[in-house]
Amino acid sequence: MRIASIRLIHFRRFADLELRDFHSQANIFMGPNAYGKSTVLEALAVLTQLQSFRTTRSQELIKAGESQASVTVEVMNPQRARVVIGLDDSRKKITLDGKAVTSKAKYPFLGGSVHFTPDDLSLLKGGPDARRDFLNELAWGIDPSFAKSLHTFEMVLRQRNKLLKIMREGVFSPEEYQLWTDKFIEAAVPVYEQRMHCARLLNETLPEVYENLFQVESEKLSLIYGTSLASELSIADALAE
Repeated sequence: MRIASIRLIHFRRFADLELRDFHSQANIFMGPNAYGKSTVLEALAVLTQLQSFRTTRSQELIKAGESQASVTVEVMNPQRARVVIGLDDSRKKITLDGKAVTSKAKYPFLGGSVHFTPDDLSLLKGGPDARRDFLNELAWGIDPSFAKSLHTFEMVLRQRNKLLKIMREGVFSPEEYQLWTDKFIEAAVPVYEQRMHCARLLNETLPEVYENLFQVESEKLSLIYGTSLASELSIADALAE
């Protein structure tokens, strides 16, 4: 992805910042600590991932004392477009050349950047949530339509968990339980399949990258996508178990 300019209004520490004339190959931000270098990179992550790599809460991106913020980017490649991402306490509003974008699946720039921060060490040291989030981001970067599958899965999972909580309180409806279990399996299968596909793609490239980086031929790197599902069953059958 190449951009011509980026403008931040009430984003983090900046009241109004505009940067232009980016080099076509490499750009380096230099300056003292706490001057906003990471904030510019964070805004670019919002452009390409529709979320920050430092927080999941939009209100934390808004300058103290303000109720709204925006990121405006003139994109040159892979297609020319003007993207405006508006933020308030509860939601994001995305426009592409003046037209509203209503879902991630319809947003053309997902996955256009890769970031690495110290927090990414949680992929190795942290719990499974960080690894699932990593595979989800990779999946919708490869196929933006995955965002719709993930949204459906998360919505069904919340509803089914809500039903399970009610059941624990003594209210049980076998028909409703079976209905949401069937919906959960239907929504979960494409999510599991895409995560597994991403793991396979990583396994095709990681060993060579590792060897080239560290020049260690005696060590081989591999990635295993481990789940609690029974490996001898199909995903749908394993979830039904």
